[in-house]
Amino acid sequence: MITGYLPQDVILQLQMFAKKAEIDGKQISVLIDAYSKSQIVADANKADKYYIARHDILDKVRDYYVDGKREIDRVAANNTAPNTFFTVLVDQKVSKMVGKPLSISVSGSGDRENPDAEADKFQELLVKQLGVNFDDRIEQWIVGASKHSLMGLS
Repeated sequence: MITGYLPQDVILQLQMFAKKAEIDGKQISVLIDAYSKSQIVADANKADKYYIARHDILDKVRDYYVDGKREIDRVAANNTAPNTFFTVLVDQKVSKMVGKPLSISVSGSGDRENPDAEADKFQELLVKQLGVNFDDRIEQWIVGASKHSLMGLS
């Protein structure tokens, strides 16, 4: 058998690795499917709907019976007004946490001659890495975390 530039033991190791990767792929797929069907994801989706005032009451079906047969009333008025109290709670929590823009300052004890030079350089790199929209990103993360944590309390 001609193996080219790879020795036989390396080829066997690669074949074993490929089989393991295939098994791991199947296990990961099973884990993702289980997670997407979990109660945590269902609660998170429900929290997202409640945050945008898309409550379950809006999906209520009005029906009546004619000669013992159920008929859905598609023209009946839906006089329900969703309450946005959940949105108020989340937004209030977020505004208390990040109401003022975040500022990052670094003070260092680098060189004894110029202690702030290294700190200034690090602060420049940090601000460059975080980007201009860092405040908005932090706010979005806190909104998402607050929605899902407050929904668990209800």
